Amino acid sequence: MIKSYNKSFKLVGEVEKFFESTKKEIKEENQILVQIFTGIINKQVILDLQNSVRLYFPNSVLIGATTDGEIINGSTFERTIAITITTFENSNLYSGGFENRDNFYTGQRIAKKLAKEGSKVVIILTDGTSTNGEELLNGFASINRSVVIAGGMAGDNGFLKESFVFNNSEIFTKGAVAVSIVNKDLQVFNQYNFGWLPFGEKLKITRAEQNIVYSIDNIRPVKIYEKYLGSEIASKLPMVGIEFPLIKIGSQGVNVARAVLGKSDEGTLQFAGNLNNGDTVQIGVGDLDTILNQSKERLLKYINIPVDTTFIYSCMARRRFLNESIKIEIKPFNSISTNAGFFTNGEFFSSEGENGEKVYQLMNQTITVLSIAEEKYTNRVVRADILKEIEHFNHYVSHTTKAISHLTNIVLKDFEKIIKDKEILTSKLDSDFERVIAESNAKDDIIYTQYKLAQIGELMGMIAHQWRQPLASILSVTSSCKLKLDLDKFNLDDLNDRTAFIEHISESIFKIETSVDFLSKTMDNFRKFYRDDGEIEFITVIELIEHTLTLVNDPRLKFKFKCNGNIKLKIRSNQIIQVFLNIIKNASDVFKERDISNGEIIIECAEDNTNIYICFSDNGGGIADDVLPYIFEKSFTTKQNKGGTGLGLYMSKLIIENKCKGSIDVIKIDSGAKFKISLPIKND
Repeated sequence: MIKSYNKSFKLVGEVEKFFESTKKEIKEENQILVQIFTGIINKQVILDLQNSVRLYFPNSVLIGATTDGEIINGSTFERTIAITITTFENSNLYSGGFENRDNFYTGQRIAKKLAKEGSKVVIILTDGTSTNGEELLNGFASINRSVVIAGGMAGDNGFLKESFVFNNSEIFTKGAVAVSIVNKDLQVFNQYNFGWLPFGEKLKITRAEQNIVYSIDNIRPVKIYEKYLGSEIASKLPMVGIEFPLIKIGSQGVNVARAVLGKSDEGTLQFAGNLNNGDTVQIGVGDLDTILNQSKERLLKYINIPVDTTFIYSCMARRRFLNESIKIEIKPFNSISTNAGFFTNGEFFSSEGENGEKVYQLMNQTITVLSIAEEKYTNRVVRADILKEIEHFNHYVSHTTKAISHLTNIVLKDFEKIIKDKEILTSKLDSDFERVIAESNAKDDIIYTQYKLAQIGELMGMIAHQWRQPLASILSVTSSCKLKLDLDKFNLDDLNDRTAFIEHISESIFKIETSVDFLSKTMDNFRKFYRDDGEIEFITVIELIEHTLTLVNDPRLKFKFKCNGNIKLKIRSNQIIQVFLNIIKNASDVFKERDISNGEIIIECAEDNTNIYICFSDNGGGIADDVLPYIFEKSFTTKQNKGGTGLGLYMSKLIIENKCKGSIDVIKIDSGAKFKISLPIKND
């Protein structure tokens, strides 16, 4: 049977009394593992601890690390010395210390020395500031993939400057210490809890070198954060990297977070672990509800599992994000067994691969646990004990962030399906159009319907793109409010804090209302466009243009307006919006094709006694003389090799002349082209 004796101390002088009393309870024939996790980052303190271990337990195996916090029997501590003495009756221990000059090679050395026949677990502790834990695990895996690896990277109370690991006689600032537990019948149960929610579209790492990322989807990573979370949040990187890590979508169902540790002036980001070219990632958001719910699910998996003792390795970023709530997650482990551990700069975890071989991963922002027992049928975890411990979890559930993240992802999936359907439709239209047009000019109504469907597909793609920013903004605001409340940033008994709290909530509500109003207007205008013909209405030209521009998303375009705001049309607005969209899209295509960075469209409107005139002028360089006479003809296009069908301007002419009883024409101007639409005034 395995037994652990655990305690934490504020002073080094208190340790020897604990050693003396514990030594009396330990059988001499037992194998002894001493683990020391110290938040007092001092080399002399470590030397004193090593001397005490050698004095009281000369035949023991010692491994230790500096920390960002300590864990003993369900309680968390800071800047203390946590000690766990574990005795084994039927297991053998083998250990080693390894100076680290090359991460991959160090991993190989650990495997060669400690992954012996009958080894079930290797616990590895490395320094947390210079070692690349992922490369070290890769080195170990190149030699052995049959044992479970646990442990983590040393902390230094969040300074990320210098950390230590140590064994019975050595101290490393760049190195690793490890112990192998050899017992073919050892019962091993390990798992992890994450809880950060991925949201938004899936992205690809397009250039990275180990833990430095230069581009995501061929865009600087800082710009990606600006796009999805807004410039205010992105400006606070790397500080907010704890709350908004990148989540690498992994195999075997294990998603791995990579917190931002550094930012360069060029917009590159340094992460707490490797990211590789081609990796699929999503931005993540921390959520207390999800973390606690997942923690509850993980704890329930312990039911009827044999456990003698448990070691816990939890990320320093997790502790700092959860703050006091970290105690809620740690305390229930008392219903499992005695437990000890520390808050790390990275956690080592083993999962099962497809062929039964172990997959080793460096984790961030997780809590990883290792539970072991020497007997298969004793010390099984009791269901009632766990249920009693996790009852209070329900008091911490609000579901807000989780619901918004779910909404964001569902909306994006819906849009992706619509865009895919649009691509299928477009492909079908490309093959059908020539046959349909050749059959009869009488089928203009069919063509009109098909053309409108294709436009709807394009618009949905635009709307999907436009919605990402406000949805991410809403998520960011609610998460920020929730975080400040969870961390007790405001003392509501203090007048100044109460006033600041009210101002913060009011400002947050205003931001959410602004985003929701934009989403609502975009969808209302799309619905108006989508309706088949719609109702005849009196509407100003300015309103028509505004409705159109909410459906346009092109950063190359700038608009100028020269319109009388009182000019009104009696018309089916969705028809004229189709024409406006087509003219603007043609100008956008020209700007893109001719690489015009200062593209501008001037929109003018005027009226006389009989007609209303709406003009669109661009600075795209104009239309060639040999093309100008034919641009409104059916099937005429200058984009044969770029997917053009020639229907855009033909359908615009059809709508204006047949449905609106007006006219449309185009002329050359100095800077480009000018489309002029004439519509009759209807007073009835």
